[in-house]
Amino acid sequence: MKRVVYTLIAVLALASCAPKNSAKVVFNLPDAADSTEVVVTKLAINRVYTVDTLYVKGQKFSFETTCTPGAPDFYYFYAGDNKFTSLVLQAGDKLAVSATLKDGVSSVEGSEEASRYAEVEKTNTQVLKEVQALADALVNAQTANDQKGVQEATRELGKLFIKHKQNATRYLYDNPKSITVIPVMYQRLSPELPLFGDVNDVFIFKTVYESLSVAYPQSPYVTSLADDIKQRERYIGFGNKVNDIQELSYPDISLYDQNAKVRNLSELDGNVIILSFWSTLEPTHKVFNAELKQIYDKYKNKGLAIYQVCADMDKTAWATQIKDQGLEWVSVCDPGNVSRTLDLYNIRKIPALFIIDKNGDIVEKDLFDPAKLEKAVARLVR
Repeated sequence: MKRVVYTLIAVLALASCAPKNSAKVVFNLPDAADSTEVVVTKLAINRVYTVDTLYVKGQKFSFETTCTPGAPDFYYFYAGDNKFTSLVLQAGDKLAVSATLKDGVSSVEGSEEASRYAEVEKTNTQVLKEVQALADALVNAQTANDQKGVQEATRELGKLFIKHKQNATRYLYDNPKSITVIPVMYQRLSPELPLFGDVNDVFIFKTVYESLSVAYPQSPYVTSLADDIKQRERYIGFGNKVNDIQELSYPDISLYDQNAKVRNLSELDGNVIILSFWSTLEPTHKVFNAELKQIYDKYKNKGLAIYQVCADMDKTAWATQIKDQGLEWVSVCDPGNVSRTLDLYNIRKIPALFIIDKNGDIVEKDLFDPAKLEKAVARLVR
């Protein structure tokens, strides 16, 4: 009887000494040789830094870290340049992870959140592979001047983007109290193309925040999300003002032109400015540029200036089109709307066009009829 009591006391003493705020992961890596170096990094809102370096022994290694209660963290495990595992860890986690350096995680036991995040990462990795394959096909078609191939690859990229965003949106609504929705919301299909980059996505973000702020009030990721929502709402505020085009002095734009020189919209102050948004991928935009060029040539010596923004991801194709079409006005590119220029002007589709008078006020919008556009220009340049 005494032995049982002593054993129970020892177990309780061990439990009381175990760190309650720690998380521990034991990895099984069947394709990793002994002494394989594993670098562990941690996400800190907008940067990633290294927290540990570990070594495989007998196809296994373990990682332990201290966690802030109620504030899960995201960790990434690398062998060389290969990220083979991504985990979300929180205080009290004791995980068993099976993975391979080649194919990544196969199973996660001990945490529903960590298991869910592993599936999110697996899905995202597969989509990125599909994006890269289509992007390569697009470049090859452009190089070969294969317009049909360009249109097909562009169409498939668009379909893939829409499908992935629909699935991601469904995930956000199905898992409103899971911290794994954070990396889902900030996915990018390329460095220039965020999955939720549309200004109206703020309403999705707000819905997610309402649930996460209750589930994880101490999380810095939730705090950062609140700040991002405020920023997006400011863009909406700008956009709403743009809709009242008779009262607004225009928001400035600062982007690189085809010669890698920063060009500001405001440098054209004092002129009548046509602010145009377009894409090289749409044949109709090329036709409109030809019509716009006729108006520009007629009125450029009378005070007309044009500032044209391309939203294409392929800057090389954009620069080529500028040369081929003989566009002499200010041409800049915001690839994939990474600078959110379209959001600033509340643009939901392109082409889009604004006319800014000599006082800096937006006085017309989306005049695509050449006759009406020229009439407005002629009136304003007097």
